[in-house]
Amino acid sequence: IKLYSEGVSAKSLGKIYGIRKDKIQKMVEERGLLRTLEESRRTILFNENIFDKIDDKYKAYWLGFFYADAYNSETHGTFTLGLSAKDSDHLKICAKFFGMSEDTVKETITKKGHKVASLKIHSKKFCARLSELGCHQAKSFTIKYPLWLSPKLHNHFIRGM
Repeated sequence: IKLYSEGVSAKSLGKIYGIRKDKIQKMVEERGLLRTLEESRRTILFNENIFDKIDDKYKAYWLGFFYADAYNSETHGTFTLGLSAKDSDHLKICAKFFGMSEDTVKETITKKGHKVASLKIHSKKFCARLSELGCHQAKSFTIKYPLWLSPKLHNHFIRGM
């Protein structure tokens, strides 16, 4: 129950403890802790508060990178960062930045035969925060430089972008 309330999925707990997922869901539902469908999509724990304050060069860098290459689906609460598979190591560094395991980076082949690597995060809270920071959904022609960013962090943001 404690692990579930901290965000671990029922499916993951089932694997750990050898219990069916639906039994875990019933136990947490009896305690009034069952997550909504949107919340239950999150199967990976990460620091969803990492961008509450942009106060260091790493946060500025990754925010700039997300401005350039991420897709923030506020509607579905899904953040996706996709690159060529040859750049998967960079996504693994990003995963570590969030406090996630490197194996959260998935490599696939597109319909056109291109090898791609992606990092996908499910969190309405995180997606809403990115939007507040200017990295909103469908940003291609509407994104604006974050004038609120501390001048000492501009070069790190630009390097990321």
